[in-house]
Amino acid sequence: MKNTVLFSVILVFLDGVFGEAAERKEVSALEGDSVTLHANVTEIHKIDLMMWMYGSQGAIIAKLNGKSQLISLYDVDDGRFGDRLQLDSQTGSLSITDIRTKLSGDYQLKIISSETSYRTFSLTVHGEPLTFNKFRALLSVYRDNLFV
Repeated sequence: MKNTVLFSVILVFLDGVFGEAAERKEVSALEGDSVTLHANVTEIHKIDLMMWMYGSQGAIIAKLNGKSQLISLYDVDDGRFGDRLQLDSQTGSLSITDIRTKLSGDYQLKIISSETSYRTFSLTVHGEPLTFNKFRALLSVYRDNLFV
């Protein structure tokens, strides 16, 4: 009897941990660019709530009420997002403008309706892009295959 109860508790725990496999997508961007994390939701009005979360602590950064299409945007404690977040009320997709390397990390989308589903986006932001002026300055250093 004791073994049966212990086995049942372990199964319930494992179901809670592994019950729903989250869809995972890798996304890359260059610093200074904008990136959109696509929710791929076609009928937003059928969703009760969408929540975008950031980082290992799951800090909520955006919410969308599907019925009223009310959007709420939040920043994290260190203010790294500022006014960079935009949430599309028609699709639920999250856009981040003027992206920085400190915004790299996991973004999780939780969609609550008759069932709850999760999607995770692993965002990697690569260093500063090479602008025309930086490129021209670099070229002026190398002339005729010689380092000047």
